[in-house]
Amino acid sequence: MSDHPGEGSSSKRQRTISEQLQESMVAASPPKFISIGDIMNAAKGVTNMVLAHEIALDEDFRLEKQPESKLHKTVKSTVQQAFWDVLKEDLSGEIKIYDKALVLLQEIKENILGLLMPHQTPTRQQIEEVLDMELIEQQADKGTLDFLHYGKFILGIMTKLCAPIRDEKMQELAAEENVIKLYRGILDALQLMHMDFANFTIQAFRPEIQRQSIEYEKQKFKDFLATQEDGLQYTREWLLRNIKPDTYPEGASQRTINNMTLVSAYLELLEWKDENVFPETLLMDQHRFLALRELSEKIELVAAVILVVSASVQTASVSSTDFRKTLKQHTFDIVGNDYTMRNLENNLKILAAKIKSDVQEEIKKSNLPDVSPTAEDLLVRGIEDLFRKENRIRVLIRMRIREFLTTVLSSSTASPVKMPPGLNLVQEELTELTGRFNRLVSYNKSVFGDYYSEIIEKACNATKSN
Repeated sequence: MSDHPGEGSSSKRQRTISEQLQESMVAASPPKFISIGDIMNAAKGVTNMVLAHEIALDEDFRLEKQPESKLHKTVKSTVQQAFWDVLKEDLSGEIKIYDKALVLLQEIKENILGLLMPHQTPTRQQIEEVLDMELIEQQADKGTLDFLHYGKFILGIMTKLCAPIRDEKMQELAAEENVIKLYRGILDALQLMHMDFANFTIQAFRPEIQRQSIEYEKQKFKDFLATQEDGLQYTREWLLRNIKPDTYPEGASQRTINNMTLVSAYLELLEWKDENVFPETLLMDQHRFLALRELSEKIELVAAVILVVSASVQTASVSSTDFRKTLKQHTFDIVGNDYTMRNLENNLKILAAKIKSDVQEEIKKSNLPDVSPTAEDLLVRGIEDLFRKENRIRVLIRMRIREFLTTVLSSSTASPVKMPPGLNLVQEELTELTGRFNRLVSYNKSVFGDYYSEIIEKACNATKSN
């Protein structure tokens, strides 16, 4: 077991996926006759490939405003404040200066037009007519420019275009009569609206992106490989570790060997050792596979705890479904919410004490004889020993989970698969694990399956020739 993050912490990864792929481009010596321009184009392609991949696989994918560094935030705030201070001075003097105001109006006009869909012709025409910059410049020259009036018009258009979540902000701005505060609020709101529009577009085109993403990723990865001496080094190492001739049926076809090798390789990801370098073809989903590794280990621990309790305290009340559900919840609460190698040993000691108390309370509630000190000691030591990954109960549960997943990954149909013994209480979590894992595997095979087959077949042929 290793110290690793869950899926929810993916945004905190020190390096992005595209950065890792691009670093591998730098690490390897490019083949001859590859220009710097080709390498830069390939790097851009990797970034686009990662973005398309995330949109296709993550139903909740959204663009979000990135946090700024303290220095960047301070500099930006200072520069912006200076602009608004100068604009206020220009518009409040006896002789008004409209140079910056005109630039601001032009920028806002272009921003709003950028939010319009092709079919919104009437709105586009209205904006062009009212925000006629030539006419506005003439008004500025004559000193008749009503800057607040145009701000109110702009706000009315934005109110029609914005998402419902921005309605409250629009209402606040509608009541604003201070021209500087109004335009400052308009610019802030426009930034949010552009983000909303981008996310709306992603949602609208997601089905099309999903349909085309596999072929798109194939091409972009091919472009990436063209800039590499060996862009499949770690993918090859991963697959070769899982070629196990002793496990193949006698006379197995190459297709069977390929499939069995891939199932073994994918299952290795659920026990991935952090000292190994993640395969290039899996980098875009590394955080997802490691999150499933963590979920798999949690399921393994919960099922093992329940088996330890059942073996140590053999009474009907302790074996009841309701009580076992309580054990499951306490195990997830104590172990699952703070799940690292460093904390597991101590958390299991806390869990053992909690479950010992739960058992005593359940026995007392059922008016049964107290559990013997020997049984209690067996219970506590049994739970605390689950810290060891090689604990025989954990090994048994792990083997059943792997056999279940092997059956699912190897099946060519969607027929139901029988839940393994001892795992009924974690059926919901195991079903979630299986669904997420199978989806990732299927997608990954669709994109990179040809490379995998070529690597496995080449290794098998080399073995035969020797």
